[in-house]
Amino acid sequence: MQHTQSLPIAPPITGGPSVPSSPRRNGWLIALVVLAGAFLGVLILHVTFVIGVMTFKSMVAVNRLDKASAAASETAAIADRDSELAKSAAQARQTPLPTTYHCKKGDTLAKVSGLYNIPIAEICAANNWNDKWPLHVDQIITIPAPKPVVDAETAHKSEAGGSGGKTYTVKKGDNLVSIARALRVSYDDLLKLNNIDNPKKLQVGAVLQVPAARKKDPDHS
Repeated sequence: MQHTQSLPIAPPITGGPSVPSSPRRNGWLIALVVLAGAFLGVLILHVTFVIGVMTFKSMVAVNRLDKASAAASETAAIADRDSELAKSAAQARQTPLPTTYHCKKGDTLAKVSGLYNIPIAEICAANNWNDKWPLHVDQIITIPAPKPVVDAETAHKSEAGGSGGKTYTVKKGDNLVSIARALRVSYDDLLKLNNIDNPKKLQVGAVLQVPAARKKDPDHS
């Protein structure tokens, strides 16, 4: 009988030879990870810085705007206050209040009238005084608020029949006839309105009330 020789059976191949990991490769990977992390951190810091700078600039701009707005409001308030003060001052000048006068030796109604540019008749009316009575030393009289003053040249321009209430200050060389003619008013009305008994005693500086001009009669030239 012939015997067959059995061949040895090789063990099954389970895998290739194991390759040990390289330390150099692992080091590069770790370096890349660290570098990426550092870059990301720097990027975050940069973005945060940029946002902070923009926020700061925005706050500064808002603060400047608020200050400018407050300054403009304050300027407007000061302008309004100055305007109100100017308006009040103008009103005060337009509506003068009565005052008083302490009479001295030698004072007369005509002198006080010329001093304050107030007609004698108005001074007498304010003090219940007769224009024929003399003033006394240390006498205190009330000076009423003045009325609009007009000179002869201005009176020429007034319309005939206009209202009275205007005054005329007597100048050197004036007389009642020339004043009445210049003002185009009645001589008799001028005498009566100012309680003048003696036209020859007209004094320079005296303030006369100007009567309203009479309308001309259409039947007469």
